[in-house]
Amino acid sequence: ITVLLPADYEATVMATRDLVNHRGPVYMRLGRGAVPDVYSKDGCRFELGKANLLREGTRCAIIATGEGVHHSLAAAERLEAVGISTSVVDVHTIKPFDTETILDVCGQAEAVVTVEEHSVFGGLGGAVAEVLSVHAPRPMRILGFPDEFMPSGSAAELFEYAGVTAAGVEATVRSLLDGSS
Repeated sequence: ITVLLPADYEATVMATRDLVNHRGPVYMRLGRGAVPDVYSKDGCRFELGKANLLREGTRCAIIATGEGVHHSLAAAERLEAVGISTSVVDVHTIKPFDTETILDVCGQAEAVVTVEEHSVFGGLGGAVAEVLSVHAPRPMRILGFPDEFMPSGSAAELFEYAGVTAAGVEATVRSLLDGSS
């Protein structure tokens, strides 16, 4: 099965167009509410199974999916302001997984943080961890929803609860680079 989680409206449009000619089952997950634009109408490159490098950096790689992409880009801006060069990758296709792009981007970074609107188990973070543990071990954190009972609330409230926000991504990157737990 092909698994997709687009970052915004334009990515969803491009994914839907691409899926018209796709053979086989597909699961495309969409969030509950509107999300900020990541891509412009003319600037959305979508290739099934191929992640998009949205920002190049050298110190940390942030690998994100869905709404986490927007938060990751905002965090990268904040980190750049304090001298921490950060790459951001949009993994809109969870399966098939783009191992090549992940290894290329993460292989140049000191540390890796994954960001997803999913459990910290069995999602993007797990896929990245599997690839890196075999091919390019380095410090890594998985930022997502904890494996615990979650309160009810709006999407924004749940993201805030789990720390899947620009501030949460920034804090996770800083903690990882500082060697804190």
